Amino acid sequence: MLGSVARAVVTAAPCTVQIVRNQTKDHPPTLDSARRVLLATDGSETASIAAEALAGRPWPVGSEFRLVTVEEPWFVRPTSLINNINSAEQVLAFAGLKTTAAVLSGNPKEVILEEAKKWNADLIVVGSHGRRGFKRFLLGSVSEAVAMNAHCSVVVVRDPARSSKKARASG
Repeated sequence: MLGSVARAVVTAAPCTVQIVRNQTKDHPPTLDSARRVLLATDGSETASIAAEALAGRPWPVGSEFRLVTVEEPWFVRPTSLINNINSAEQVLAFAGLKTTAAVLSGNPKEVILEEAKKWNADLIVVGSHGRRGFKRFLLGSVSEAVAMNAHCSVVVVRDPARSSKKARASG
């Protein structure tokens, strides 16, 4: 039941959404506990917005940040995977956040989840392209798959400009 509500919100909300999971039942983190935050980036505009949103938040001292981009062997992209990491790394560095980075290979939905679990992330941050209809059916939604299947909390960042356009259109 809860899963269907969370999925509906992640799928339909015009704004950024955070799915909060308490993965440490013995010792829940406090607001000043250090975090391990994984940012998945594909070099898109929405991934840049996600990096900026991450950089704009206050983080407890000792928090760690990991940037991940996923090479899809069957899909050729015009941008370099290293550029995906470098641009996100620059945004976080400007905010004073130290990062580690990895370029991984495989299905982004699966690889992001595996890396977050292996790295023991407390939070995953992903951008959402906001695809609808056939394009969504054909390509699927990485952000939705990550939000629904992650072992930890997830923030799905949406473009505020796109969000306000949708709100005006429906209002």
